[in-house]
Amino acid sequence: MAGSFAGRLPGHVARTAVALVLVTACGGGGSEGPPPRYAEAPPEQRHASPPLPPVPEATAAPDGDGGLESGGGPEAAPDAADAAAAMPEAAGMPEVLQVLSATGPMTQEQWNAMLALGRRKFNGICAGCHGTGIGPRLAGRRKTAAAVRRQVRQGAGEMRPISTRRLSDDELEAVIVYLSTIRAVTDVRPPGGGQ
Repeated sequence: MAGSFAGRLPGHVARTAVALVLVTACGGGGSEGPPPRYAEAPPEQRHASPPLPPVPEATAAPDGDGGLESGGGPEAAPDAADAAAAMPEAAGMPEVLQVLSATGPMTQEQWNAMLALGRRKFNGICAGCHGTGIGPRLAGRRKTAAAVRRQVRQGAGEMRPISTRRLSDDELEAVIVYLSTIRAVTDVRPPGGGQ
């Protein structure tokens, strides 16, 4: 997976991401809906990205401009074998491990920028069908990133393929990440708590 967003998650974040993907993919939380922190969040905060876990002091090495060095050492992202060894329950998810093994450090600002780009591209390209009832709703659906990529690039059913001129690979990855952060709305009440 090449692109400007590839290769930027620290190892401890990659392991957290594997755990989150596993919980989501395996139906974690059951049918009772999203965890309370999502259900209770104001609408303007429901798409906000969660803060990245702090980098442990022992693995952080300040560089000349106040950032963190990003090359090798304990900060480097695990490869698929390391991730599988650290989390045996992830062994059946090679795509997730492959993506996470290609990642490296990403700052909170870069993460937020990726989510903002994904939301902007989704609203500009996808929501015309998937937000109007023409195409299926995408929030809360459980498709793999590979399945989404394949549908976007090759088309499926009535959906025509979207070219890389209209939606670059990096933009598509940002849309996929954005979609993974939104949940389907199951109970909407009018403002003021009315029926």
